[in-house]
Amino acid sequence: MDWLKQRFHASDHDLLEALGHPPLGETVPLQIFAEGLGILEALVLHLVKQGKHPGEVAAFLNRQYSTVANTLRKAKSKERQPAPEDVPQLRVPVTIFRDRLNAPLQALVAYLREHEGMRFTDIARALNRDPRNINATYRQVMRS
Repeated sequence: MDWLKQRFHASDHDLLEALGHPPLGETVPLQIFAEGLGILEALVLHLVKQGKHPGEVAAFLNRQYSTVANTLRKAKSKERQPAPEDVPQLRVPVTIFRDRLNAPLQALVAYLREHEGMRFTDIARALNRDPRNINATYRQVMRS
């Protein structure tokens, strides 16, 4: 895939479109991240349940196929919890997870803070996580 991108100066989106795959430039509901799974696990599981092939998901998220396959296997083996009822009805763009400079949780927290204007306590409640961890995660993003 990298060779094709370099050879034809194409993006992942262009290559997937040329192969006849629908673009993954979509959004996912915020609720999927509050079900007791890791951020990447929840995202991969949701995209695969939506009919995406793990290879497509790997290419779009800028991850190795083996990483996506292992993440999917791990997510399927975990017991999910119901999302809290007070989770905002927001949709998160999948493209924020492409950047490998930040971990998936960091990317999600930064997006919710900067683009949705959510407070740390609201982000923590929506993701079913400790507010102190959300605050520390955001500080890590700001340092890098």
